[in-house]
Amino acid sequence: MEKPLKNILKGIVGKLEERESKGHRELISIWEKVTGKDALKHTKPKSLKSGRLVVNVSDSSRLYELTLKRQELIKAINKQLKRKTIKEIRFKIGEI
Repeated sequence: MEKPLKNILKGIVGKLEERESKGHRELISIWEKVTGKDALKHTKPKSLKSGRLVVNVSDSSRLYELTLKRQELIKAINKQLKRKTIKEIRFKIGEI
């Protein structure tokens, strides 16, 4: 008996969401290793698309501090990933 298209699509979307969630957890874990536990109180990786990592920060002083360390952070994250995934980091003030 064939499954309705609705059920097939629901299964595919569920698997994609699960994979995305796992990838996001891995990204947060690597971010914590690179920046330290204290940084997670003031920063949160939000997305990674086409080599651009977007990170929310709690305030403008953190934004400035991290902007100065941008290249160092890119190298450290890529070293943890064992590949050059991150090409750019964009920091913005937002929800943590």
